[in-house]
Amino acid sequence: MTDTGAALSRFRTRAAMGEAGITVPGRKQAATENEEQLAILIAEVLTRRQIATGAAAQ
Repeated sequence: MTDTGAALSRFRTRAAMGEAGITVPGRKQAATENEEQLAILIAEVLTRRQIATGAAAQ
């Protein structure tokens, strides 16, 4: 799995945990990773819809 894929997987896991009412550890680190992930997705020039759905550039 690429760094981008691993970060996206962590993001999806954290989102699912939050939706299930499970406390997500390391919120500050998660926020930083989310910001980095967004920067990567923007750098890959994805559309807003692709960013919103977490689609990775192929």
